[in-house]
Amino acid sequence: MLGELRALQASGMLEEPRTNAGDGTAVLLIPGLLAPDRSLGLLARYLKRHGFTPRRAGIASNVDCSEREAKRLERRLERAYAETGRRVAIVGQSRGGVFGRTLAVRRPDLVSAVIGMGSPLLDPLTNIHPLLHLQLELLARLGDRKVPRLASHKCLDADIIGKLDQMAGNGRITRVLVKQLAKREPGDCCTEFWRDFRSPFPDNVSYLSIWSRLDGVVNPKACHDPSARLLEVRSSHCGMAFNRHVYGAVLGELTAVASGEVAVQRIAA
Repeated sequence: MLGELRALQASGMLEEPRTNAGDGTAVLLIPGLLAPDRSLGLLARYLKRHGFTPRRAGIASNVDCSEREAKRLERRLERAYAETGRRVAIVGQSRGGVFGRTLAVRRPDLVSAVIGMGSPLLDPLTNIHPLLHLQLELLARLGDRKVPRLASHKCLDADIIGKLDQMAGNGRITRVLVKQLAKREPGDCCTEFWRDFRSPFPDNVSYLSIWSRLDGVVNPKACHDPSARLLEVRSSHCGMAFNRHVYGAVLGELTAVASGEVAVQRIAA
């Protein structure tokens, strides 16, 4: 990650001449699991330099119940749309992209584009590193004890529990977790979230999934949503927040989306 940050700084991209490519288009930046808004702060400044209006997700650590967080993010989309009169683009790293996909399905009237950066867009809980499973299990147990703003085991629906064997692999940690989780009854707090996440992606929303063979945290195949256009980069998982190739791809995608949205707005006027 440090190498990617140094390469970004050395590239001169952060000091490029200011442009108005975004024409004020709002971009909601959603961080990854366990990450705060500030993890995407450098990307926000880069996009602002090119005329976009970055919007924070209001996340201190992305560990809340999926449906509860999605509803809160939806309200942020509504405010951004009301203030700009245009649909909002979403850039999400890791779990942030999972939220982006769900929100686009739920509110295509508010979302113009979704860009996932190392996001497990296919079976997210069965395609992550075993140590991350262990962290999630510990957090879920705290959530079961009503610790505020934490996901719990009630967030697991029947489909996820039915696929637990896929995450067992050869690791001792995941084998133990799967054995414990398989005994749990499906919860219902995130039924709507998982339904929308698995639904067909809307045709009128741009969708790009940026992935890397060197990810190390998310199984690269989990980023290959058939509904999305795929772009491979050379990056670590966390390093996508500082990778110059990712920055270039995000800017190019958002510029094209912003241009289309502005054109539609002018025709409507």
